[in-house]
Amino acid sequence: MKQKPLFIAFCTQKGGVGKSTFTVLVASYLHYQKGLNVTVMD
Repeated sequence: MKQKPLFIAFCTQKGGVGKSTFTVLVASYLHYQKGLNVTVMD
């Protein structure tokens, strides 16, 4: 059974608040801890 993709977005109007770092940390958690395939677009 094929799963539907899950889209997660992080956004804020202020610059320099660590969105990219947080995104990479969440992606690595989902891949290494949950075993999911992850694609990150920044």
